[in-house]
Amino acid sequence: MFKMKEQIGLFIALIHLSIFLSTLSCNANSNKGNHRIKSDNKRENNILPKRLAVLSSTHLAYLDALDALDMVCAISGKKYIHNEYIIEKTEKKEIVDVGFGSNISIEKLIEAKPDLIIAYESAQQAAFWERLEALGFKVSFLYEYLEPHPLGKLGWIKWFGEIVGKEHKANKYYQEAASSYDSLTNLPKPSIKPKVLINMLWNGQWFLAGGQSYIAQLIKDAGGEYILSSDSSRKSKAYSFESILSKGIEADKWIHLNQIKSLNELKSLDPRYTHFKAYKSKEVYNNNRQSNNNGGIGFWENGTIEPHIILEDLIHIFHPELDTNYQFVYYQHLK
Repeated sequence: MFKMKEQIGLFIALIHLSIFLSTLSCNANSNKGNHRIKSDNKRENNILPKRLAVLSSTHLAYLDALDALDMVCAISGKKYIHNEYIIEKTEKKEIVDVGFGSNISIEKLIEAKPDLIIAYESAQQAAFWERLEALGFKVSFLYEYLEPHPLGKLGWIKWFGEIVGKEHKANKYYQEAASSYDSLTNLPKPSIKPKVLINMLWNGQWFLAGGQSYIAQLIKDAGGEYILSSDSSRKSKAYSFESILSKGIEADKWIHLNQIKSLNELKSLDPRYTHFKAYKSKEVYNNNRQSNNNGGIGFWENGTIEPHIILEDLIHIFHPELDTNYQFVYYQHLK
Protein backbone atom coordinates (compact mmCIF):
# COMPACT_ATOMS: atom_id res chain seq x y z
CA MET A 1 0.00 0.00 0.00
CA PHE A 2 2.84 2.41 0.86
CA LYS A 3 4.52 1.71 -2.48
CA MET A 4 1.28 2.41 -4.33
CA LYS A 5 0.94 5.74 -2.49
CA GLU A 6 4.50 6.63 -3.47
CA GLN A 7 3.73 5.87 -7.14
CA ILE A 8 0.51 7.86 -7.04
CA GLY A 9 2.41 10.73 -5.43
CA LEU A 10 4.95 10.67 -8.25
CA PHE A 11 2.19 10.60 -10.87
CA ILE A 12 0.42 13.56 -9.26
CA ALA A 13 3.68 15.52 -9.14
CA LEU A 14 4.37 14.84 -12.82
CA ILE A 15 0.81 15.74 -13.84
CA HIS A 16 0.87 19.00 -11.87
CA LEU A 17 4.23 19.92 -13.38
CA SER A 18 3.21 18.96 -16.91
CA ILE A 19 -0.10 20.80 -16.84
CA PHE A 20 1.36 23.91 -15.22
CA LEU A 21 4.27 24.13 -17.64
CA SER A 22 2.08 23.49 -20.67
CA THR A 23 -0.10 26.46 -19.74
CA LEU A 24 2.78 28.89 -19.62
CA SER A 25 3.26 31.23 -22.55
CA CYS A 26 4.25 29.58 -25.81
CA ASN A 27 4.34 32.84 -27.76
CA ALA A 28 7.99 32.62 -28.73
CA ASN A 29 8.19 30.47 -31.85
CA SER A 30 10.60 27.56 -31.80
CA ASN A 31 12.45 25.80 -34.58
CA LYS A 32 14.45 22.60 -34.38
CA GLY A 33 17.59 23.17 -32.35
CA ASN A 34 16.77 26.74 -31.33
CA HIS A 35 16.51 27.71 -27.67
CA ARG A 36 15.64 30.62 -25.39
CA ILE A 37 17.18 31.66 -22.09
CA LYS A 38 15.72 34.11 -19.58
CA SER A 39 18.83 35.13 -17.69
CA ASP A 40 22.24 36.66 -18.17
CA ASN A 41 23.54 34.79 -15.15
CA LYS A 42 25.07 31.75 -16.83
CA ARG A 43 28.49 33.40 -16.71
CA GLU A 44 29.91 36.33 -14.80
CA ASN A 45 32.89 38.09 -16.36
CA ASN A 46 33.11 35.10 -18.70
CA ILE A 47 34.02 32.81 -15.78
CA LEU A 48 32.51 29.33 -15.88
CA PRO A 49 30.52 28.25 -12.80
CA LYS A 50 31.99 25.33 -10.88
CA ARG A 51 29.02 24.37 -8.71
CA LEU A 52 25.52 23.95 -10.12
CA ALA A 53 22.17 23.56 -8.36
CA VAL A 54 19.98 21.72 -10.85
CA LEU A 55 16.31 21.90 -9.92
CA SER A 56 14.85 19.82 -12.76
CA SER A 57 15.79 16.17 -13.32
CA THR A 58 15.49 16.76 -17.06
CA HIS A 59 18.42 19.16 -16.92
CA LEU A 60 20.62 16.50 -15.34
CA ALA A 61 20.50 14.56 -18.59
CA TYR A 62 22.18 17.36 -20.51
CA LEU A 63 25.02 17.46 -17.99
CA ASP A 64 25.30 13.68 -18.04
CA ALA A 65 25.75 13.70 -21.82
CA LEU A 66 28.56 16.21 -21.39
CA ASP A 67 30.28 14.25 -18.58
CA ALA A 68 29.66 17.19 -16.26
CA LEU A 69 27.59 15.68 -13.45
CA ASP A 70 30.52 16.28 -11.09
CA MET A 71 29.58 19.98 -11.19
CA VAL A 72 26.21 19.30 -9.54
CA CYS A 73 26.11 20.33 -5.88
CA ALA A 74 22.34 20.39 -5.36
CA ILE A 75 19.22 18.78 -6.82
CA SER A 76 15.48 18.97 -6.25
CA GLY A 77 13.46 15.89 -5.23
CA LYS A 78 15.76 12.86 -5.11
CA LYS A 79 12.85 10.43 -5.22
CA TYR A 80 11.90 11.68 -8.69
CA ILE A 81 15.41 11.18 -10.10
CA HIS A 82 16.54 8.22 -12.16
CA ASN A 83 20.25 8.94 -12.58
CA GLU A 84 22.18 6.48 -10.38
CA TYR A 85 25.23 8.72 -9.96
CA ILE A 86 23.11 11.58 -8.62
CA ILE A 87 21.15 9.28 -6.32
CA GLU A 88 24.35 7.80 -4.88
CA LYS A 89 25.98 11.18 -4.34
CA THR A 90 22.83 12.50 -2.68
CA GLU A 91 22.64 9.53 -0.34
CA LYS A 92 26.28 10.15 0.61
CA LYS A 93 25.39 13.81 1.32
CA GLU A 94 27.87 14.92 -1.36
CA ILE A 95 24.95 16.49 -3.24
CA VAL A 96 22.26 18.41 -1.34
CA ASP A 97 18.59 17.65 -1.94
CA VAL A 98 17.03 21.10 -1.45
CA GLY A 99 13.42 19.92 -1.59
CA PHE A 100 10.81 19.85 -4.32
CA GLY A 101 8.34 22.31 -5.82
CA SER A 102 7.06 24.84 -3.30
CA ASN A 103 9.10 23.16 -0.56
CA ILE A 104 12.55 24.12 -1.85
CA SER A 105 14.70 25.20 1.10
CA ILE A 106 16.72 28.41 0.87
CA GLU A 107 18.77 27.21 3.84
CA LYS A 108 19.79 24.07 1.96
CA LEU A 109 20.66 26.12 -1.11
CA ILE A 110 22.90 28.28 1.07
CA GLU A 111 24.48 25.08 2.39
CA ALA A 112 25.14 23.82 -1.15
CA LYS A 113 26.87 27.09 -2.21
CA PRO A 114 26.05 26.93 -5.94
CA ASP A 115 27.62 29.37 -8.39
CA LEU A 116 24.51 29.03 -10.54
CA ILE A 117 20.97 27.70 -10.04
CA ILE A 118 19.38 26.15 -13.13
CA ALA A 119 15.60 25.96 -12.90
CA TYR A 120 12.28 26.22 -14.70
CA GLU A 121 10.35 29.39 -13.97
CA SER A 122 7.16 29.22 -11.95
CA ALA A 123 4.97 32.31 -11.71
CA GLN A 124 3.58 30.86 -8.48
CA GLN A 125 7.07 31.09 -6.99
CA ALA A 126 7.97 34.56 -8.26
CA ALA A 127 8.58 35.89 -4.74
CA PHE A 128 10.83 32.92 -4.01
CA TRP A 129 13.05 33.58 -7.03
CA GLU A 130 13.22 37.28 -6.20
CA ARG A 131 14.33 36.43 -2.69
CA LEU A 132 17.05 34.13 -4.01
CA GLU A 133 18.42 36.82 -6.28
CA ALA A 134 18.28 39.35 -3.43
CA LEU A 135 20.45 36.93 -1.43
CA GLY A 136 23.00 36.95 -4.24
CA PHE A 137 22.12 33.67 -5.94
CA LYS A 138 22.45 33.61 -9.71
CA VAL A 139 19.54 31.90 -11.46
CA SER A 140 19.01 30.81 -15.06
CA PHE A 141 15.53 29.75 -16.13
CA LEU A 142 15.30 27.26 -18.97
CA TYR A 143 12.31 26.71 -21.23
CA GLU A 144 13.04 23.43 -22.98
CA TYR A 145 9.55 22.22 -21.99
CA LEU A 146 8.03 24.76 -24.40
CA GLU A 147 9.76 23.22 -27.40
CA PRO A 148 7.21 21.54 -29.69
CA HIS A 149 9.86 19.54 -31.55
CA PRO A 150 12.08 16.84 -29.99
CA LEU A 151 15.15 18.34 -31.64
CA GLY A 152 14.23 21.70 -30.15
CA LYS A 153 14.45 20.16 -26.69
CA LEU A 154 17.69 18.44 -27.60
CA GLY A 155 19.10 21.77 -28.82
CA TRP A 156 19.38 23.02 -25.26
CA ILE A 157 22.44 20.84 -24.87
CA LYS A 158 24.30 23.62 -26.68
CA TRP A 159 23.48 26.02 -23.85
CA PHE A 160 24.74 23.51 -21.30
CA GLY A 161 27.88 23.05 -23.39
CA GLU A 162 28.54 26.77 -23.05
CA ILE A 163 27.89 26.62 -19.29
CA VAL A 164 30.40 23.84 -18.64
CA GLY A 165 32.96 24.85 -21.26
CA LYS A 166 32.24 21.92 -23.59
CA GLU A 167 30.72 23.63 -26.60
CA HIS A 168 32.40 21.31 -29.11
CA LYS A 169 31.18 18.19 -27.32
CA ALA A 170 27.66 19.59 -27.09
CA ASN A 171 27.53 20.55 -30.77
CA LYS A 172 28.86 17.16 -31.79
CA TYR A 173 26.30 15.36 -29.62
CA TYR A 174 23.49 17.44 -31.07
CA GLN A 175 24.58 16.93 -34.66
CA GLU A 176 24.89 13.16 -34.28
CA ALA A 177 21.58 12.72 -32.45
CA ALA A 178 19.75 15.08 -34.83
CA SER A 179 21.17 13.24 -37.83
CA SER A 180 19.94 9.93 -36.42
CA TYR A 181 16.53 11.44 -35.70
CA ASP A 182 16.18 12.84 -39.22
CA SER A 183 17.26 9.54 -40.76
CA LEU A 184 14.63 7.66 -38.77
CA THR A 185 11.97 10.24 -39.65
CA ASN A 186 12.76 9.77 -43.34
CA LEU A 187 12.84 5.99 -43.06
CA PRO A 188 10.24 4.46 -45.44
CA LYS A 189 7.28 3.32 -43.37
CA PRO A 190 4.04 1.50 -44.19
CA SER A 191 1.42 3.80 -45.67
CA ILE A 192 -1.18 2.79 -43.09
CA LYS A 193 -0.71 4.89 -39.96
CA PRO A 194 -2.02 3.44 -36.69
CA LYS A 195 -4.16 5.75 -34.58
CA VAL A 196 -2.48 6.51 -31.26
CA LEU A 197 -4.00 7.22 -27.83
CA ILE A 198 -1.88 8.57 -24.96
CA ASN A 199 -2.15 8.83 -21.17
CA MET A 200 -4.89 7.68 -18.79
CA LEU A 201 -7.29 9.03 -16.19
CA TRP A 202 -6.07 11.03 -13.24
CA ASN A 203 -8.48 12.26 -10.58
CA GLY A 204 -11.42 11.84 -12.93
CA GLN A 205 -9.83 13.68 -15.86
CA TRP A 206 -7.82 12.57 -18.87
CA PHE A 207 -5.16 15.01 -20.01
CA LEU A 208 -4.12 15.07 -23.66
CA ALA A 209 -1.33 17.14 -25.20
CA GLY A 210 -2.27 19.38 -28.13
CA GLY A 211 -1.86 18.34 -31.74
CA GLN A 212 1.20 20.57 -32.16
CA SER A 213 2.97 19.33 -29.04
CA TYR A 214 6.24 17.48 -28.48
CA ILE A 215 4.59 14.06 -28.18
CA ALA A 216 2.34 14.74 -31.19
CA GLN A 217 5.46 15.44 -33.27
CA LEU A 218 7.12 12.22 -32.11
CA ILE A 219 4.04 10.21 -33.03
CA LYS A 220 3.89 11.84 -36.46
CA ASP A 221 7.60 11.29 -37.17
CA ALA A 222 7.27 7.65 -36.10
CA GLY A 223 4.55 7.04 -38.67
CA GLY A 224 1.55 7.16 -36.37
CA GLU A 225 -1.60 9.30 -36.28
CA TYR A 226 -2.26 10.99 -32.95
CA ILE A 227 -5.97 11.08 -32.09
CA LEU A 228 -5.68 14.88 -31.79
CA SER A 229 -3.52 15.33 -34.89
CA SER A 230 -5.89 17.96 -36.31
CA ASP A 231 -5.71 20.06 -33.14
CA SER A 232 -3.73 23.30 -33.57
CA SER A 233 -2.64 23.75 -29.95
CA ARG A 234 0.56 22.86 -28.11
CA LYS A 235 -1.13 22.94 -24.73
CA SER A 236 -2.51 20.06 -22.69
CA LYS A 237 -6.23 19.93 -22.04
CA ALA A 238 -8.39 17.96 -19.61
CA TYR A 239 -11.11 15.67 -20.99
CA SER A 240 -13.75 13.44 -19.43
CA PHE A 241 -13.48 9.68 -19.78
CA GLU A 242 -16.54 9.70 -22.02
CA SER A 243 -14.91 12.24 -24.34
CA ILE A 244 -11.75 10.15 -24.63
CA LEU A 245 -13.81 7.03 -25.20
CA SER A 246 -15.45 8.67 -28.22
CA LYS A 247 -12.12 9.98 -29.53
CA GLY A 248 -9.88 7.03 -28.80
CA ILE A 249 -11.91 3.86 -28.49
CA GLU A 250 -10.75 2.75 -31.95
CA ALA A 251 -7.11 3.77 -31.46
CA ASP A 252 -4.76 1.01 -32.59
CA LYS A 253 -1.98 1.81 -30.11
CA TRP A 254 -1.99 3.18 -26.57
CA ILE A 255 1.11 4.68 -24.92
CA HIS A 256 2.21 6.53 -21.75
CA LEU A 257 0.26 5.12 -18.81
CA ASN A 258 1.95 6.45 -15.67
CA GLN A 259 3.60 3.58 -13.72
CA ILE A 260 1.38 0.80 -15.10
CA LYS A 261 3.27 -2.44 -15.78
CA SER A 262 0.55 -4.86 -16.87
CA LEU A 263 -2.88 -4.97 -18.48
CA ASN A 264 -4.35 -6.51 -15.35
CA GLU A 265 -3.04 -3.62 -13.28
CA LEU A 266 -4.65 -1.19 -15.72
CA LYS A 267 -7.95 -3.07 -15.59
CA SER A 268 -7.89 -3.13 -11.77
CA LEU A 269 -7.71 0.67 -11.65
CA ASP A 270 -10.77 1.11 -13.86
CA PRO A 271 -12.54 -1.72 -15.74
CA ARG A 272 -13.70 0.79 -18.37
CA TYR A 273 -10.19 0.76 -19.84
CA THR A 274 -11.01 -2.66 -21.28
CA HIS A 275 -13.43 -1.02 -23.73
CA PHE A 276 -10.59 0.42 -25.80
CA LYS A 277 -9.57 -1.43 -28.93
CA ALA A 278 -5.87 -1.14 -28.03
CA TYR A 279 -6.52 -2.88 -24.72
CA LYS A 280 -8.50 -5.67 -26.35
CA SER A 281 -5.79 -6.23 -28.96
CA LYS A 282 -3.03 -5.93 -26.33
CA GLU A 283 -1.39 -3.01 -28.11
CA VAL A 284 -0.59 -1.04 -24.97
CA TYR A 285 2.95 0.23 -24.36
CA ASN A 286 4.37 2.20 -21.48
CA ASN A 287 7.45 4.41 -21.33
CA ASN A 288 8.60 3.08 -17.95
CA ARG A 289 10.98 0.32 -19.02
CA GLN A 290 13.74 2.27 -17.28
CA SER A 291 12.48 2.86 -13.75
CA ASN A 292 13.95 2.59 -10.26
CA ASN A 293 12.46 1.63 -6.90
CA ASN A 294 11.61 5.25 -6.08
CA GLY A 295 9.60 5.65 -9.26
CA GLY A 296 12.15 7.71 -11.19
CA ILE A 297 11.70 7.06 -14.91
CA GLY A 298 14.56 7.33 -17.41
CA PHE A 299 12.24 8.50 -20.20
CA TRP A 300 11.71 11.82 -18.41
CA GLU A 301 15.45 12.37 -17.98
CA ASN A 302 17.70 10.89 -20.64
CA GLY A 303 14.79 10.69 -23.07
CA THR A 304 15.11 14.45 -23.52
CA ILE A 305 18.59 14.07 -25.00
CA GLU A 306 17.82 10.81 -26.82
CA PRO A 307 14.82 11.70 -29.00
CA HIS A 308 16.26 9.51 -31.75
CA ILE A 309 16.07 6.46 -29.48
CA ILE A 310 12.52 7.31 -28.37
CA LEU A 311 11.60 7.75 -32.02
CA GLU A 312 13.08 4.35 -32.91
CA ASP A 313 11.11 2.74 -30.08
CA LEU A 314 7.90 4.36 -31.32
CA ILE A 315 8.54 3.34 -34.93
CA HIS A 316 8.73 -0.29 -33.83
CA ILE A 317 5.64 0.06 -31.66
CA PHE A 318 3.64 1.45 -34.58
CA HIS A 319 5.23 -0.76 -37.23
CA PRO A 320 6.57 -3.91 -35.54
CA GLU A 321 6.83 -5.67 -38.89
CA LEU A 322 9.93 -3.59 -39.70
CA ASP A 323 12.00 -5.61 -37.21
CA THR A 324 10.41 -8.37 -35.17
CA ASN A 325 13.60 -8.74 -33.07
CA TYR A 326 13.84 -5.11 -32.01
CA GLN A 327 14.57 -4.53 -28.31
CA PHE A 328 12.88 -1.49 -26.74
CA VAL A 329 14.98 0.98 -24.77
CA TYR A 330 12.40 3.24 -23.11
CA TYR A 331 9.14 1.39 -23.68
CA GLN A 332 7.73 -1.96 -22.68
CA HIS A 333 4.87 -3.95 -24.15
CA LEU A 334 2.26 -4.49 -21.45
CA LYS A 335 1.03 -8.07 -21.09
